[in-house]
Formats: sequence, structure tokens, C-alpha cells
Amino acid sequence: MAHLAQTLLGSFHLSLDGHPAAGLRASKVRALLLYLTLEPATAHPRATLANLLWPQSNDKKARQNLRQTVHRLRLALGDDHLLIGEESLQLNTASDSWVDVGQFHALLTAVRGHCPTAPLCPTCLAQLSQAADLYQGELVPSFALDDCAELESWLRQWRERLHQHALALLYTLAAHYLGQQEWELAREYAQRQLAMEPWREEAHRQLMQMWAGMGQQRAALEQYGRCQTILEEELGLPPSAETEQLRREIAAANQPAPTPSQSPPPSPCLAARPT
Repeated sequence: MAHLAQTLLGSFHLSLDGHPAAGLRASKVRALLLYLTLEPATAHPRATLANLLWPQSNDKKARQNLRQTVHRLRLALGDDHLLIGEESLQLNTASDSWVDVGQFHALLTAVRGHCPTAPLCPTCLAQLSQAADLYQGELVPSFALDDCAELESWLRQWRERLHQHALALLYTLAAHYLGQQEWELAREYAQRQLAMEPWREEAHRQLMQMWAGMGQQRAALEQYGRCQTILEEELGLPPSAETEQLRREIAAANQPAPTPSQSPPPSPCLAARPT
């Protein structure tokens, strides 16, 4: 049995025994494999798959197209990776295969089960770091099937769900390293959030906290300024009350201590009595 590996986060790469899989370039072949891969628990009725991939064709033509596509998929992968029935089709999860999305979910599930709240144990920290490494970008970027509205909607939902999972784990890692005063790692994970969503205030606040923790209050306030500008340009909104409160706290900490010439006059109750 050939080992099937699918890299779907940040790319759409399929390989068999370490070599690019031949025969999987056609968009409908890839779409069928992608759908079976991301929905592995279900034996999908052929009629459903046919209507999903060829919604503008009549049932007979759609079923014929599906048979041809399944044939191409079998030629490319062999029979071991598919469970093919007369009226259904399913990915064989017991076959020798690996999918980055599946590994990504498995790591997050393990962390949620062991350390649902902070602080993270060393094992969970390592698992979150592995998950962050796996998330190299949007699910199958640039892949689209404009003639399959329902499939496109399904794909958008998957992309958004994975996007939110990635933001949450990057935030958790940045928060952990802020707490440990490991500033460079905190910065890395906060900036990765902003690469995904430049208007994400949580990440801007983490960078403000990082700069302030390093004693660089001016840089922290400059980070606030970038946040303010991006929010206005992208969303037409001001920073949230939480972000404003953090800015005020950092600005207050940045005020220099009064010099003797700047000291206020003594309180009347503390003034020396005339002799």
C-alpha cells in the first residue's frame, strides 16, 4: 500500500510514497478527494456527491461524471485509500495515510482534553507549537470551483473554522510566552495573528504588552497607533475600551518622575510653621 500524504494548509499538495501524486490535477478529482478527506466519518451517497460536483447537470449526466472521476481517483491512489460501494463512497481512514488538517485537529483536541485552561503543561505547549507549525496558511488556497455553489460554501466554512482555530492557538502561545517573559516568542506568535488579521486587537494588545514588558513604552504606544490606524482604515472603528485602557496604563507608566524644580508646592498641612 502506498503512503498517501495530503498537505492542505497553505497549499494543496498530494503525494504517494513521497512523490507527487500523478493523475490528480483535474479540479473535480481534487475536489472529490478533498471532500472525502475532510468528511471522513460518512459514507457519502453517490447521488449527493454527483449533485455537489455537477449541480448544473441532470442526474444521469452527473452520475456518469462521478463514475469517471472515481475511476481517475482509483487509478491515481489505488483501491486501498477508498471504500467504494455501489451507492456510496468514503475515504478509508484505516489506510496508510496522513493529512495535515487531521493532525492539526488531533493536536488541538489533545490540548483541550489535558489543559483546557492556562497554564500549559510542557506536553501541551509542545503540541500547540506543533499545531502552529502545521498551520501554514489558508485551507487549499486559490482552489475554487465556481460552478459548484454548495461546495464553495462548504469550503468557505471549513476555511473559516480552521482560521479561527489557528488564531486561538497562536493567541494562547503568545499569552504563554508573555507570561514567561520570553519576548521574542511572544512577538512571533502575535505577529502571526496579525499576518492573518491585521485588525486583530488581541494581537496588537499582546505586542503592546510585550514592548511594555521590555521597558520600551514608546514602542508600545507606537503599536497602539498602528492598531488605531488599521482599525480606522479597515473597519472604520476606533480601538476597543480594553485597548484604550491598556494604552492609558502604558502611557501613565511612561511619565517621568517629577524633578525637584517640577515638584508641586507642599500641602498647607505639611508646610513648616513660621518661627
